[in-house]
Order: sequence, then C-alpha cells, then structure tokens
Amino acid sequence: MLQRKRRRHLRTTDLNVKKNNFIFISDISQLNLLSLSSGFKSEWATVKDETLYIGGMGKEWTSTTGEFLSYDPMWVKAVSNTGQVMHLNWTSNYMTLRRSLNIEFPGYMIHESGVWSEYHQRWFFLPRRSSHFKYDEVTDERMATNVLLSTDSNFTNVMVTYIGEVIPTHGYSSFFFYINHMSIIYQT
Repeated sequence: MLQRKRRRHLRTTDLNVKKNNFIFISDISQLNLLSLSSGFKSEWATVKDETLYIGGMGKEWTSTTGEFLSYDPMWVKAVSNTGQVMHLNWTSNYMTLRRSLNIEFPGYMIHESGVWSEYHQRWFFLPRRSSHFKYDEVTDERMATNVLLSTDSNFTNVMVTYIGEVIPTHGYSSFFFYINHMSIIYQT
C-alpha cells in the first residue's frame, strides 16, 4: 500500500537565514539625499576588493529629446560585505570613458556592462550605445557600439579596442571573463 507523505511547508524559522537579508538601493545622489522614493536602476554589477559595485547607465538623465535633467544615472553604489551602501559620484569616471572616444555632452554613452578584472587590475566596459550628438530616443535605437574600453582603477589610463563591425541595432548588454584568464565572453 502506498503511503502519502505529509508535505511540510517551510517557514523562515526552519531555514538558517536572517530575516530582511536584503538591501534597498535608492536612486539618490549625495546632493539629493531626501529623495528616497524610487529604486536605483542597476545596469551592471561587479566585485572589486571584496566590494560589490553596482552601476547605472552612466549617461546624464535627459528628456526624450536630449535636454539635461540630472546626473543621477552617473552614480555608482558600492556595497560592502556587511551590507553597508556607499553612494559614489562616478560622473567624472563616466565622462573620462566618453572622452576616450571624443564624446562630450550633449553626446552620450550608455553602459549596460562593466567588469573589474582582478587579473588585469583594470575596469572594462562594453558600451551598449553612444553618439557624438544629442540624445534622441528614436535615433538612439541605432547607436550601438563595437568598442571595448578598459582603464586603470583611477580612470587615468583608458585604452580603446574596436571589436568587429558595428551592428547599429545590437549593442552589448553583458560580458564576463573566464576566471584568471584574459579571454572575454560577450553577448549582444
């Protein structure tokens, strides 16, 4: 005769897990500390020196026609292994990456991928889209890139590498390194 096993429902107390084991990362900057209403729009995340860096798109927040609104998407969040969140103004770092391709505002560069390589001791970025011209939501759909940017930890030495041909509608969304290896795997 088959016996039906009694199904046991797991409760938080059954698991050796702390309650509220999460963090809320708000879309704020040091200049806008009272605006805690919206969450941070993360585009990329990587670990450097046991700290989790979480980056936004790295482009000024603009209207659909490219009019400047704020620098909020140019901030990065650094999360320690104890859960402490630091808000880092990376505006100058993102601008340094843009300038490596001679792009100045109102031109732009949008990042959806960024990785710190412990092996190389460098930051690597594959921008999804960029333009020397003012942002326009219609033309932006055809502004994909074919460029890999790498820089030292201080963003003082940016190297530019072109990868194949540009496919205007297919920018990079992510990439990673094989562990302790020079090879990059990327996807559009």
